[in-house]
Amino acid sequence: MKVRLPILASLVLGIQSVAGQTIEDVFMNPPAEAKPIMIWQWMDGMISEEGITADLEAYQKAGIGGVQNFQVGGTAQGLVKDTANAIGSERWQQLMRFAISECRRLGLTFGTHNCPGWSSSAYPAVKPEFSMQKLVWTMVNSQGRRYVSLKQPETNFGYYEDIAVVAVPDDSIVHTAQIIVSPQAASIQLPKGKWKVYRFGHTANGKTNGSTSPESGTGLECDKMSREAVAHYWSTYPAMLLNLAGEESGNTFQLLEIDSYEAGGQEWTKRMPEEFSQRRGYDMLRWLPSLAGVVINSRQATEKFKRDWRDTVSDLFAENYYGYMSELAHKHGLQLLVQPYGTGSAKPFNPINTDKIVRQLAADDPICAEFWAKPTNWGWKDIPRVVNAARRGGHEVVYAEGFTCWPLHAWKDDPARLKAIADSSFCLGINRLMLHAAAHNPWVNAKPGMTFGMWGTWWTPGQTWWKDGARPLFSYFARCQALLQRGRFVDDFKSKNPSMTADADGIHWIHRKDGEADIYFVANAKDSTLTTTLTLSLSGRIPEIWDPETGTWSMAETWTSAEGMTQVRLQLTTRRAVFLVLREQTTEQGPGLMPHQPASVEEIVLNNPWAIKFDDGKTAEWTSLLPWNESSDDNIKYYSGTARYTQHLYLKELDRNYNYVLDLGEVKNLAVVKVNGKICGTLWRPPFTVDITDALLGGDNTLEIDVTNLWVNRMVGDEQEPDDVEWSEPVTFSAAPNSPSIGRFMKEVPEWLSKGMARPTKRKAVVSMKFFERDTPLLRSGLMGPVVLQKIPTDAEQPSTEEELRIKHGKHEIYGVLSTPDNDQKRHPIVIVSHGFNGTHHHGRNYFKMLNELGYMCYAFDFPCGGTGSRTDNNTVNMSVPDEQKTLEAIVRYFKSRPDVDKKNIVLLGESQGGLISALTAARMKKDIRKLVLVFPALCIPDNWNSRYPQVTDIPDTTRIWQVPIGRRFFTEIRDMDPYKAVEAYESPVLIIHGDADAVVPIDYSRRAVKLYKNARLVEIPHAGHGFNGKDFKWSLDNIRQFLVENDFL
Repeated sequence: MKVRLPILASLVLGIQSVAGQTIEDVFMNPPAEAKPIMIWQWMDGMISEEGITADLEAYQKAGIGGVQNFQVGGTAQGLVKDTANAIGSERWQQLMRFAISECRRLGLTFGTHNCPGWSSSAYPAVKPEFSMQKLVWTMVNSQGRRYVSLKQPETNFGYYEDIAVVAVPDDSIVHTAQIIVSPQAASIQLPKGKWKVYRFGHTANGKTNGSTSPESGTGLECDKMSREAVAHYWSTYPAMLLNLAGEESGNTFQLLEIDSYEAGGQEWTKRMPEEFSQRRGYDMLRWLPSLAGVVINSRQATEKFKRDWRDTVSDLFAENYYGYMSELAHKHGLQLLVQPYGTGSAKPFNPINTDKIVRQLAADDPICAEFWAKPTNWGWKDIPRVVNAARRGGHEVVYAEGFTCWPLHAWKDDPARLKAIADSSFCLGINRLMLHAAAHNPWVNAKPGMTFGMWGTWWTPGQTWWKDGARPLFSYFARCQALLQRGRFVDDFKSKNPSMTADADGIHWIHRKDGEADIYFVANAKDSTLTTTLTLSLSGRIPEIWDPETGTWSMAETWTSAEGMTQVRLQLTTRRAVFLVLREQTTEQGPGLMPHQPASVEEIVLNNPWAIKFDDGKTAEWTSLLPWNESSDDNIKYYSGTARYTQHLYLKELDRNYNYVLDLGEVKNLAVVKVNGKICGTLWRPPFTVDITDALLGGDNTLEIDVTNLWVNRMVGDEQEPDDVEWSEPVTFSAAPNSPSIGRFMKEVPEWLSKGMARPTKRKAVVSMKFFERDTPLLRSGLMGPVVLQKIPTDAEQPSTEEELRIKHGKHEIYGVLSTPDNDQKRHPIVIVSHGFNGTHHHGRNYFKMLNELGYMCYAFDFPCGGTGSRTDNNTVNMSVPDEQKTLEAIVRYFKSRPDVDKKNIVLLGESQGGLISALTAARMKKDIRKLVLVFPALCIPDNWNSRYPQVTDIPDTTRIWQVPIGRRFFTEIRDMDPYKAVEAYESPVLIIHGDADAVVPIDYSRRAVKLYKNARLVEIPHAGHGFNGKDFKWSLDNIRQFLVENDFL
């Protein structure tokens, strides 16, 4: 049996972080620094303020912690552009300021790359003398005994400086003693003999950021080995960023980035001779001819000189570029986020040394690796190198630019696969994800919208699965990262002497130590269920299983501890991952490793017809399930989006001795399950199962399954229609075998899109690059099933039975649900739950379990005309407070008449408007109502509406309250109502629970009530509004439980 740790024990055991948050705190409510960051490209000036707001609000709502902005351009990324938003222009600066202010409003962090494009530090204002330099030379042969003049070597961008003239004997191997050096000269006088005479100088190497930057941001790359040059560069683009950010620098604007180095080699800087001599202890000038192929002293000596030169270059890169950029960033309150590695060719030397770079960075500068979603071998092999360098440098948090994807896999990822990829990165030491990538979409009504050229993964809010899948996935990332950022790294599944072993292949893990707690992240890396026994080299502590998908934890069910070892048996479904946390000391040896015998499961196959409604309005009725892509109806065959499957399910009786689990079978790609209007779960990875016990009723049930697939099928379907966008010629992708054609760029934005006009064709997907042709194979999509309801025996502490119960009252049959504990009581006390304005009985059912455990029957019902979802009468125009009071009185009288009800222990519980009704009824029937619970009671209703309509003649025939139509009668009947007269009349115990941040019903109404009741207590929940979230609702339940127990003698 799974047993949640007691609340008190959890608080006592809670391990405190530096910030004072316990491990439970960060797991249930991950802090901002644990949330993933979105890499947010602005594509060549294609920017709009409304698009900025839409993007950022979508990210914040989905659980993103911040954005890392890039200014992207170049023909390899796209062809459409808007020069009105040229980088550096007033309009562009205004948009950047707006983006930062929107991040501040939404509580998101803002970061950006230190230059336009993504490598490395370039801008149009960089002068040639401060740009990356290269060594150039000319050479002549000379017989000596005369002055030799040499022509000036290659000159780029009008800049050249001499270094030295160096003469070497014309031999196969020369010795340094034979070499003549004339610094800073264009000519030299030589003795007799055959000589090779070199004039060495340096000029701009011409490297720019043009391949990745908009033209307006393209300029020379700054000299990475010169502090003076880096300072000059800082005064251009970074200084402009700081200026436009103003007071937000170091607040909302937190991160400046140097992405992976792709700017090629640089062998020279103006102070190279002095720096080399200082670091290596000898003069380098006489060795320069080695770069022209001259062997000096010996081949070994020549190679040593080249290594010394290369080491000097990497030293200067680390110190004067990365280290100095970090220094400048911190001077302005920023952190420097660095990917300390390079890609691409770098001649004559690779200037990047990861360890050297990390050593030069500040302790709080984020270190960042990268990994790809496809191909699966790109980036991954370098993660351990970067992670290990970060740890050696004292950095326990390691970022990753994650999920980069090549175009051959465009639009084919879903949350299940992305979660599995993330798990692999977590096991290698990554604990802060930066999601690659979500291009800014300037067209707010176009989906999926702008993309980062050919590059994925496509994290845009225009994704089909964003609405239902993004929040659960990002919450999973945040919970994982919240624990993986704590404490220090110990070892992982690749360690030579691991602290944990598994008896099954495919188990990946990583181990961290947080104070006295050991935290293991354990992942099933296979596409099948694994059962494994984990053996840990520690003992004397209880193993707990923490589930990052749900944010819950419990004691492990099967484990043993003895002789310095702990063994835990786990069953992990496909690609599932959990945390194994050991912190509470124990002398027990555990329940053992024998698994519980699986209970016999009764299965009910749901084979009634399904009514299906697609988001585009298309409807269908299927007697059997099949993939959408196999439909003969093109509207379904090529459909991408969400469709709702509806079926009615009748259960003669709901037996609380069982749990009811719905198994959807095969789903492509995610599903949201609702039963009787209550969301039971969002299923975004296999197996697609969910416990629906708490939502089921005895009798009729409505089952709704919202299924969402991927964009591919609709994009292929669009290719069956005429083009309404001008596309480029096919783009080839040389990085893939055989250089395939991978798609076409939008050549220019069509008028219908730029002006928000109706689209002239039946195409539906709007993209800046299309990847598919009319004959591209479709993806399997939809709900394939089989859909099965499983009845599983439960070992619940208090089994109960639920059944529909209709109570006759006047012309209505009051619809409700009665939950009765399965115990030997002949008569049960009862709690009658009244819902609030426009509510239904469903929320009242959230109280059933707790009340049943205390031995109470519980009845939740729908007021006649009390809400648009009422199963009694949903005509809200006839809503009436006096009628609702009479309804509740009739329900009380009904239960007084039942022989199985303890007539001396009837309790009313009401929320909001239901709280007002319960208060009025308790006063009227004070001899019958023994206890009263009011949850944010709406005692303000008469004041509110009398204030809005001071005169009776002001009241319209119909008023819409939160889009619910209410008739005139409602307002006329409450004009002379004084709820506090009812309050003063009731004498039995009362519990009032109210949030002190309630903007709908100010808490002062309850503060007044508690003073007037004869025997009342008010519980104020800090920061809670009108309607409680999970944590606050749990607190509310705990207080109701305590109140009922304390007053049970009555």
